[in-house]
Amino acid sequence: SDLLASPHGRSLIVAYTLGKGFAMGPGATSVVLRSYHATDRGLKVGDTAGEDMNGYASVSVKKLPSPTPGQLWFLLWGQATGANGPNIRMRGYAYDGNKFRTVWMPANEWGNFTVRVDANGFTIDGDYYRNGKKHHDVYTLAPDSFYLEDLRN
Repeated sequence: SDLLASPHGRSLIVAYTLGKGFAMGPGATSVVLRSYHATDRGLKVGDTAGEDMNGYASVSVKKLPSPTPGQLWFLLWGQATGANGPNIRMRGYAYDGNKFRTVWMPANEWGNFTVRVDANGFTIDGDYYRNGKKHHDVYTLAPDSFYLEDLRN
């Protein structure tokens, strides 16, 4: 969870996954990234995101350094339920104090990854199964998306 003070007031952000027993596939989990607005009477439900992560388990979330002042940015990833291996989906979301927006939706990858956040973005290290190579992918954040840096130079 995280707290944001914005022109819209103060917001609390939480992320959670609800599993449906031993079910697998698209309906096996429900993933939610939700905002709550602070009021004089307590918390009021705000916006939600993360529905495109439904069916994924072992979901992780990291707060990212926002390239836009007054916003919170998050990276979510998890493994497809029922897949015969680590089929990983990643999504990036920005929150402006009122609404979430999806800023990054890459294709799913097969592999095992470690994600590290730094001051400019994040890195993904690990084995990508489809091409049999170890990767060290460095992403920087911009107000419109995440960008993979070309480290070959």
